[in-house]
Amino acid sequence: MEMSEEIYANAEGTADDGADYSDSEHSYEDVYANEDNLETQRTGSFKQSESSGGDTAWSRCYRVTAVCVVLLCVLLLTAVTVLWIRFNNLTTENNQLQTSYNNLTIERDQLQTSYNTLTIQRDQLQTRYNTLTTENNQLKISYNTLTKERGQLQTRYNTLTTENNQLKISYNTLTKERGQLQTSYNTLTKERGQLQISYNTLTKERDQLQRERDGYRSTLDLCYKGRCFNFDSSVYCMSNEMKNWEKSRQDCRDKGADLVIINSKEEQEFIGKQLGSSRAWIGLSDGAVEGKWKWVDGTPLTTAFWAEREPNNEGEEDCAEIFSLNGNFWNDQKCSNNKHWICERRVSQLEMFLCSSEQEDMVAVIYEIVDNVEGHDPDTQDEDADAHCSMQRARKPVERDQLQTTYNTLTIERDQLQTSYNTLTIERDQLQTSYNTLTIERDQLQKVREELQRLSKQGWIYFSCSFYYISTEEKSWTESRDYCRERGADLVIINNKGEQEFISKILSRRKAWIGLNDRDREGEWKWVDGTPLNTGFWGQSEPNRAAGEEDCVVIHDHTDPVWNWADYPCDVQFIWICEKTVVI
Repeated sequence: MEMSEEIYANAEGTADDGADYSDSEHSYEDVYANEDNLETQRTGSFKQSESSGGDTAWSRCYRVTAVCVVLLCVLLLTAVTVLWIRFNNLTTENNQLQTSYNNLTIERDQLQTSYNTLTIQRDQLQTRYNTLTTENNQLKISYNTLTKERGQLQTRYNTLTTENNQLKISYNTLTKERGQLQTSYNTLTKERGQLQISYNTLTKERDQLQRERDGYRSTLDLCYKGRCFNFDSSVYCMSNEMKNWEKSRQDCRDKGADLVIINSKEEQEFIGKQLGSSRAWIGLSDGAVEGKWKWVDGTPLTTAFWAEREPNNEGEEDCAEIFSLNGNFWNDQKCSNNKHWICERRVSQLEMFLCSSEQEDMVAVIYEIVDNVEGHDPDTQDEDADAHCSMQRARKPVERDQLQTTYNTLTIERDQLQTSYNTLTIERDQLQTSYNTLTIERDQLQKVREELQRLSKQGWIYFSCSFYYISTEEKSWTESRDYCRERGADLVIINNKGEQEFISKILSRRKAWIGLNDRDREGEWKWVDGTPLNTGFWGQSEPNRAAGEEDCVVIHDHTDPVWNWADYPCDVQFIWICEKTVVI
C-alpha cells in the first residue's frame, strides 16, 4: 500500500506540472525513477510472493494498474505539451493580427488627416474665389463711377488692349485647332479611301470565290449525274438516259456545259474508249445549211472522223453521233432519234480534281480673367497723350469686333470640321465592319475550297452535299468504320432513293459495307449515328440471318440499282464506303 500511494503521489505531481513545458522533462525523470523503484519493489514482492505463494494474482493486478496509470500520465503530459505549443502559435498569430490592425488604424488616421487638409484647402480656395468675385464687382462699380475721369479712360484702354490680346490668343488657338481638325479630317478621308479600296478588293475576291463555288457546284452536278471522265482541260459526262439531239444539248446547257466538241485524234480515241458499245450524240450538225457541218460553238468542222461512206444523209440526217464499232467513227443520224449524249465542260484545275477522283478630342479654349487693372498717373494731362488716347479708344473696339467676328467664324468652321470628323469616323467604322464581314466570308470560302481540293485529291466523290470514299482494300465492318472515323467521317448513311442509286452506280457491282447494323438488339436496325432505319432498300428475302449472326449490312446485288441490301456477319471482309458532309 505504501508503494501504491507513492506512485499515485508522483502521478499527481506530474499532472500538476504539465502546464509548464520546461518542468515536463523533470516529470518524465520522476516517473521513470518511480517506475524503477516500482520495478525493484515488484521484484521483492515477487520473491516474497514466491515464498508466500498466496498473493501472486493480487501482485499482477497491482502491476497492471500501476502501468496503466503511468501511461495515462504520459498521455496527459503529451496533450498538455501539444496544447502549450498550439497556445504559443495562436499567441503569435494574434500578435501579428494586432500589428496589422494597428498599421491599418494608422493608415486610416493618415487618410483622414489628408481628407481634412483637402477640405480646408477647398474652403480656402472657395473663400479666395468669393473674395475675387467681390473685388471684381467692386472694380466694376468703380469703373462705372469714374467714367468721366481721365484715369478711368486709360483703364478702359488697358482693358480693351487685354481683350484684344485674349482674342488674338483665342484666334491663334482656334486656327491651330482648325488645322488639327483638318489634318484629322484628311487622315480619316485617306483611311476611308483605303478602306473603300480594301472593301472593293474583298468584294471582288468574295464574288470571285462565289463564282468559283457556283462553278464547282455546276461541275459536281455535271460529274455525278452521269458517267463522267476527264481529258486535258475538260470534263465529259455521258448520260444514262436517251433523248433527241436538241433535248440532249439543252440538258448539257442546263448544267453549264454543251455537247462535246472533238478537236483532235487523241480526244476522239479517248472518248471512244469510254463509250464501250454505246452510241451517243456529239455537238456537230448541218441543220443550218445542208453539208456544212458546224460545231455547237459555231466553228466549222475541220478535222473529221466519219465512218466509211458517211455522212450519207439518208433521210434528213443532220446530226452526228459517235460509236466505237470496229473503231471510233462518226455517223449522221436524224436529230429526232433518241440516243445517249456526251456533255463537255471546260474546267479549272480544282474542278478537274473534283471530277478526277472517280468522278480628336475637342480642344477647349480657356479665357483668362484679368483680376488687376493697371493704373496710370492721374497728373498726366498732356494734350498729345489725350489725342493719342482718343485715337486708341476709337480703334480698339473696331479691332476687338473684328477679332470677335473672326473668332466666331473659326468656331463655326471648327464645329463643321468636328461634324465632318464624326461623320467620317462613323463611315470608317461602318466600312471596317463591312471589311471584317467580307474577310470572314472570304476565309470561309477559302476553307471550303481547300477542303474540296484536299478531299478530291484523296479520292473522295461529291454528291448532294456529301463526299463519299470507296476503299480499295477489304476489312470487317468494325475495322471499316474505324477507318472512316479516323478521317472525320463514318460509314455511309443512305437517306433516300437518289442516294441509293448513286452509291450503287459508283460501286460498279462490288460489295461494300454501309453504316447499318442491328448489333445492339436483334431486328432493330440502326444507322451509325444512332437513328433508326425508316426507309430500307433490302434485296429479295433480306434480311434473312442465313449465316446466323448477320448483324451488319452490305450493298451486294447490283442487278437492281435500288433493292440490293443484304445482312452479313460483321467479321466478313468487304470494301466499304465512307461519308462526310461538307457545306459548299
